[in-house]
Amino acid sequence: MKKAYMLALLFLASCALSDWQTFAVDKHVTVQLPEQPKLVDVSGMPFPSSATRQIATSPSVRVFSAKGNSCVYGIIVNSNALPAVPRQPFERDLFYTNGIQNVLEREHNALLARSTFFTRAGKGVEVTFSNKSSSTNQVFIQHLRTVLVGRASYTFSFLARDDNAASATEQRHRFFNSITVKP
Repeated sequence: MKKAYMLALLFLASCALSDWQTFAVDKHVTVQLPEQPKLVDVSGMPFPSSATRQIATSPSVRVFSAKGNSCVYGIIVNSNALPAVPRQPFERDLFYTNGIQNVLEREHNALLARSTFFTRAGKGVEVTFSNKSSSTNQVFIQHLRTVLVGRASYTFSFLARDDNAASATEQRHRFFNSITVKP
């Protein structure tokens, strides 16, 4: 009886997690999401600064968004993030450090954690920060993973309404761990 109960739980858990779909961002990167993401037109959105607007509305930037159970997933691709392919590790690190600093300064965020992860294209950076909504004054936690592939940057964003929930942590890990990079 106990064994049958455990098998039933495992089956239900696998069904709940198997409904995610693989999305090919481009020929270099794929990721799994609970639904196919939509290309977002950011031209009419409010931005915290004119510099952020200029970057986000550049023709080389594409923004995708998908929703899950109380979570929002984002993918930002900038095909011309760098003028040249980084040749030295410090160039990649400098790009990540500057990017994090810009997000923190422009949007008045507080950095909570920073770590690195590795892909076939090289090292990436993961950050967690808090931000206060200007419209509701609500503080939320956002998680980002960014990786460079050649001159292009890929930023994966995860935002949960209830970041402390175990399901949100599972969804974030599944999203981030599904990122596949082919240099």
